[in-house]
Amino acid sequence: MTIFFSFLIFYSNVNSQTHKITGRVIDSNSSEPLAFVNVIYGDKNLGTSTNIDGYFTFQTSKDEVKLTFSYLGYSAKTLTINTIKQTELLKVVLVTTSLNLNEVTIVAGENPAHRIINKVIENRENNNPQSLSSFSYVSYNKMYFTVDPKMLDANYDSIKITAKTLPKYLKYRKKTDSLQTDTNKSKSLEVFFSKQHIFLTETVSERKFLYPDKNQEKVIASRSSGLKQPYFLLLATQLQSFSFYSDIVEVGSKKYLSPVAKNATKKYFFQIEDTILNERNDTVFVISYRPLKGTLFDGLKGVISINSNGYALQSVIAEPVQNSEGLGIKIQQKYEFIQNTHWFPVQLNTDIKFSGLQISEYPDTLLLNDSLAVLRKRTLPLLGVGKSYIDMIEINPYLTAKQFNSIQLEITKDAAKKDSTFWNTYRSEQLNNIEKETYKVIDSLGEAEHLDRKIKVLERLTKGYIQWGILNFDLVRMLSYNHFEGLRPCLDISSNEKVLKWFSHGGYVAYGTIDKDFKYGGRLKIGNNMQNETHFVASYSHDVSETGAYSMLDYHSITSSEIYRQLLVNRMYKFDEYKASFTFRFLQYFKTECFGRIVDFSFPDNYTFVNSSDTLKPISSVNEYGAKLKFSYKEKFMKTFFGKYSLGSNYPTLFFNVTRGIKSNYGNFNYWKYEAKINANFDLKLMGKVIVQLSSGFVNKILPLNLLYAGYSNYSGFSLDASNTFATMRMNEFYSDKFVSLFFTYDFGKLLFKAGKFRPGISVCQNVGFGNLNKIENHFGYSFKTLEKGYYETGIVFSNITRQSIAGCGIAIYYRYGPYSFTKMRDNFSIKMSLSLN
Repeated sequence: MTIFFSFLIFYSNVNSQTHKITGRVIDSNSSEPLAFVNVIYGDKNLGTSTNIDGYFTFQTSKDEVKLTFSYLGYSAKTLTINTIKQTELLKVVLVTTSLNLNEVTIVAGENPAHRIINKVIENRENNNPQSLSSFSYVSYNKMYFTVDPKMLDANYDSIKITAKTLPKYLKYRKKTDSLQTDTNKSKSLEVFFSKQHIFLTETVSERKFLYPDKNQEKVIASRSSGLKQPYFLLLATQLQSFSFYSDIVEVGSKKYLSPVAKNATKKYFFQIEDTILNERNDTVFVISYRPLKGTLFDGLKGVISINSNGYALQSVIAEPVQNSEGLGIKIQQKYEFIQNTHWFPVQLNTDIKFSGLQISEYPDTLLLNDSLAVLRKRTLPLLGVGKSYIDMIEINPYLTAKQFNSIQLEITKDAAKKDSTFWNTYRSEQLNNIEKETYKVIDSLGEAEHLDRKIKVLERLTKGYIQWGILNFDLVRMLSYNHFEGLRPCLDISSNEKVLKWFSHGGYVAYGTIDKDFKYGGRLKIGNNMQNETHFVASYSHDVSETGAYSMLDYHSITSSEIYRQLLVNRMYKFDEYKASFTFRFLQYFKTECFGRIVDFSFPDNYTFVNSSDTLKPISSVNEYGAKLKFSYKEKFMKTFFGKYSLGSNYPTLFFNVTRGIKSNYGNFNYWKYEAKINANFDLKLMGKVIVQLSSGFVNKILPLNLLYAGYSNYSGFSLDASNTFATMRMNEFYSDKFVSLFFTYDFGKLLFKAGKFRPGISVCQNVGFGNLNKIENHFGYSFKTLEKGYYETGIVFSNITRQSIAGCGIAIYYRYGPYSFTKMRDNFSIKMSLSLN
């Protein structure tokens, strides 16, 4: 009897045995994995989907299972497998179809997808991970660069070479005899990219988040092929938004309307493509989306999967409807229900196609005749593939505000020193042969070519200097131009950290080709506290400065078009200055420079100033002390072994100066000066952005023009457009001892143009200025006006009419009106060239 029951139990277990099936779905052309393919393996649409790497897994008790694979843009495929015999990884290949989302037509009546999308929108706050009180995770990130595998089978283009240019081409190819045909070389790229990538980088980072906006991410490991130091980083949040629940999401570096934004059904067309039932008995709706016809906004297209459990996003595929010139990008996201508590992203993938960066191949086959040669050429765009795997997720861990500071991203000192054991612990899967070969070959190349040293030189160049031994040579000041000095070559040298890390000294000498005068100076700097940016500087300068100019702390950026105004400056004065300053940070968001200086200056040519005693003074002195302050609320920073870099702030930035002039043996004037400036950018989501700058200045005494304020003019015929300047105001046309100016720009971006190759950016500008000057009769030799009645100009800027790589060129037109307008209408116009970095 015991034997009988034992047999029954054994027979029952055999019949109820479950089989685990694992497989991978790939593209038939590229052999690349396909993410979020629907896999139906049971009755009533029971199924699962592939992950970002194309893998799928399910369990079944059946000995034979019918599998159906469906994916938007691909032909469906059905397989029947024996689950007992299927012990190896199942490889499934799908073939693309000619389906295009733009060809789908909207049917009459209520769209059934809208009910599901509206449910997602209703539950956004509940499902958005950034609505949690806190979270933490560890991410492993990998990115490699190669060529688009779909293009390896591309046909060659034929390029005609005339008999005149053929010798030059032959010399370039270093051919000394007749060309030989080598069919093997035409396959050189295929062989290369079948063995390795061009570049590979990996990082491991730890991130903590505290609601609403406190972030801290530490890169604890970094490795890049060919490099020993972590010069390149890839983070989960770097190339795309961490979640798609916000109204505006980022793909690459651009912002787009999310398909689950508020009122998204009025902007996007949605269509249910499939419905499956998963192992938890949740319904998963697969919905495609694209912008509605006739709408005009920066939109996305793709596919989202929505789980009926909380109507949360389970997966996202998205790409811009209109890609940037030379750049195509596609992102994928996968979410899981973590700890049966909250949906959270677990995998992020980004594919970037660089059409502007290409590899060209010229096989050694030419068809020759007496006057003509035909060269075969094939150009392959570069492809970047980034993958982020999020693990060790904690929902609502105990975190406090004291655990966070302004350093949002930090690279640990030992990030580049992690061994293979560490990496194998965090990698989602071990490196394949191509990736191993990439490290092997590129690491050897990097060592032979000293790539770390060259990258370090490039990093210094971005900071504006080059290093030679113990000396740094300033590149920013090396050559400049203005209408007063002409070309100004300048040699600026200072000692670097190889002498002392906490001390440097240096000097400069410059010469103006128009004013025919030398300028020179020296300085010493003590302190190098990266965290608080604390340092003391003592300097002497014999130089020139613009009449009526003032400066704010850390204001100018080399990428701002405002620097173009310096080219037009044509009125300057000579000075000798002794200055000491102490710079430091305090209260997290404040940066301050306290200074004292003694300046002897001469008045500009043909100008004289009469003080209250009615005495003419061709040379004057000032003895000043004061402070410059910058307040940038919630400004974030990145800290690397190179230094500390600002990541900016989403709030307005305030600048403020206060200066006290003392009448003494070293100063002829007693006064107070105040300057203030506010810069603000407002993102209007679908309607572009608003850029505002408000500036003001006040002097409480009668002073020479050197110490007053010039109108921030920028007119000199046809010139370069400069932001936050008066484009129609003549140079030196106005002076004030108190002023206020407003520069307002509404940037529509490309919203006013429908999809197409010609999509320039459009901005409208309104600039206004008011000012006053007491005792204008105390100033002799110069003819100028004051701004009591108000200065007005408006303009329109067409940017990126032509574009090459990261630079764009356009045109700006401004018109001057109001009390200070000219009688002749044409004199009120200013036409400028607009240059922009994209």
